[in-house]
Amino acid sequence: MGVWIFLGIAFVVFWLDMIFKQYVEEHIQEGEEKGIKGTGGKVVLRKVYNKGAALNAFQDHPKAVKWISGVMGVVMLLYDAWLMNRKGHPLKKVGMGFLTGGALSNLFDRFERGHVIDYVGIKAGGPKISRLTYNLGDFAIAVGGVLVTIGAVIVGTARFTKTAAVAGGKHIQAAVAGRRGKKDAA
Repeated sequence: MGVWIFLGIAFVVFWLDMIFKQYVEEHIQEGEEKGIKGTGGKVVLRKVYNKGAALNAFQDHPKAVKWISGVMGVVMLLYDAWLMNRKGHPLKKVGMGFLTGGALSNLFDRFERGHVIDYVGIKAGGPKISRLTYNLGDFAIAVGGVLVTIGAVIVGTARFTKTAAVAGGKHIQAAVAGRRGKKDAA
């Protein structure tokens, strides 16, 4: 069942982001901003072509960004396949669904269009922060990363607690056995 949830989330994220990107591509000009109703002008749609990595890092090297992203995408898909074959880990699987859908959407853009289309701006703070522009894939990657991290912490904590309980139980058993030995000797 975890595989179907993973695939469903990845599929929905990928296609919703692609639909939004196509809408922005057809209806918004570069440099134009359209406020989203109900946000008081704080959230806007705009079209930004990102040839670099996150926050336009390495935008002067789009080929390198493209191929490094491709290699990372393959590694991610291999990890997905490994994770889907493991029992349990529901939070990691859901998180990887979000992460994979968003990453594949941006990867598709890089290989098909030569750049990633970003379209959501949040007007807050100073002008530098207000210029930042994202897409649904970016938000999904962030949500997925948080869920995977929480899933890893929960599993790690559960393993530590179980190990500590087993070790603690052995120490208690040894202490009780030691006390009994002292009573028997007296």
